[in-house]
Amino acid sequence: CRPNVLEFASHLCIMCRRVREKGEYPVLLRNSAGGVDRGFLLRIPNLADDGAAQVALAEYLSEIDSYSSFDIFALDKLCSGHALMVVAMELFARYGFMEKFSIGEDVLRAFLIEVENRYRTNPYHNVVHAADVTQGVNCFLRNSDLLEHLTSVEVFGVLLSAIVHDLGHDGVNNAFHCKTKSSLVGQYGEKAVLELYHTDTALTLMRKPEYDILANMSATDRMQVECILRSTIVDATDMTRHTDLVARFNSIFRIVDGECHAARETIAEHATLVLQMTLHCADVGNPTRPARVYERWIHRVMTEFFEQGDKERSLGLEVSKMMNRETDSPVGCQKGFIDFIIKPLFEGWCAFLRYEEPLKNLVRNRSKLETWEIKL
Repeated sequence: CRPNVLEFASHLCIMCRRVREKGEYPVLLRNSAGGVDRGFLLRIPNLADDGAAQVALAEYLSEIDSYSSFDIFALDKLCSGHALMVVAMELFARYGFMEKFSIGEDVLRAFLIEVENRYRTNPYHNVVHAADVTQGVNCFLRNSDLLEHLTSVEVFGVLLSAIVHDLGHDGVNNAFHCKTKSSLVGQYGEKAVLELYHTDTALTLMRKPEYDILANMSATDRMQVECILRSTIVDATDMTRHTDLVARFNSIFRIVDGECHAARETIAEHATLVLQMTLHCADVGNPTRPARVYERWIHRVMTEFFEQGDKERSLGLEVSKMMNRETDSPVGCQKGFIDFIIKPLFEGWCAFLRYEEPLKNLVRNRSKLETWEIKL
């Protein structure tokens, strides 16, 4: 299932030529007065004075609305580890957030640099995952009619939530923190430990003037954005709340046998629930990405899981399910994850969005999963 290098190179050349011929460069590479400073991106290593790299970047960003063509790992390599900053800056420009909410470019840049710095170098819960989730949220918004029913503040809020949703994650889960009675448990309690920490970290960061991208919002809009961060990160990215979240969504939007029977006007009425599901599905949606991307995420998530299992074993604790490198196989863990969590989730979600691509990728990946050899 690994991509053929020659085919990938050929595809890239074709797409780069298409970009040059059309002259349709992404927002960040335009010199329009209303866009983002082009020199910002060109100061990133590998991009300065490298025309080919700039064209390649234009190609990647031109696919930012595509769920299957966009490759976050390739973009991150091209941008020397700054995929989150590039994706966020591009999306903020495309959605017009800087103008709508009077966000200064210097403040946005400083905020994103600090966010990248605060993500740790875990195998999975890291800055690349944050960039991937942010792009996934954008895909759900752009490839459906959600933008017709959500306000600008709601769209801004869910994209910001994606950017910071795992801020400061230390590579172990809530159960580990509870079992070891960590300092975070002492601060936040035993429910949604990490999710409360991520949210608190992000909100505290934005209270500093040099990072405050919400500074020029009205008091009402700022309060709503902060509420969106809390409701999406805490209530939608804590997997212990998955079952209740999906049950509420399926009930309100009348998801039955993979079909959505609710009127579209219901979306605005239950916008908070829609935003929660948008972030949740982007957060856990690795199996719905193309095989070449999904396989790399399997390596990363299982490496992190097994490292937690090693820590538990060394502390004399019971090794958590799916985290025992001696008994758990990556493929076996993913099979269960798909069959019991992801497939039912995305059958309803894709029916609601009227967007089948993620589900089609999932079906293809599940049919081939048992033939994959995942060695860590």
